[in-house]
Amino acid sequence: MLRFLLPGFLVLALASEAQIRPAAKPAAKPAPPLSAKQLVIKEPCAVLYWPDEAKIERLKKKGNEEGFYTVADDNMYYVAQSREYLKKHKIKSIDSHAGTFRFVPVAGPAFVLDRRADKYSWGLILFDGRHAPREADLVEPAADVKAVFKK
Repeated sequence: MLRFLLPGFLVLALASEAQIRPAAKPAAKPAPPLSAKQLVIKEPCAVLYWPDEAKIERLKKKGNEEGFYTVADDNMYYVAQSREYLKKHKIKSIDSHAGTFRFVPVAGPAFVLDRRADKYSWGLILFDGRHAPREADLVEPAADVKAVFKK
């Protein structure tokens, strides 16, 4: 009889122990938010950028919230207009809110732009693949696009 009770008792003891153990820690850390990632650019293109959620919250706290939404709405309009201009002129564009851009020209050192500074909230960067990237006028990009891409 003891022979039959012992295995049953052992199963119950193991089952109850499993219920009170704390959950295991995850094997891997969660992926960092998109804004913490670095966008590597190795070919000629235009990069349209805007703030990620964390930067939006910082900008709203820095000024008043109503004013922020007016500025954000205006800037997103200009991002859309610039995107259409680039498309019309057959210039590859990348939309991003990555925290850092790394521009790698064909020859020479890479150029790194850290967008965590408030001045890099919305904008347009032009990169011809050979020279340093150039910050363009988001409202009127034509002159900058012609200077960089000769289009």
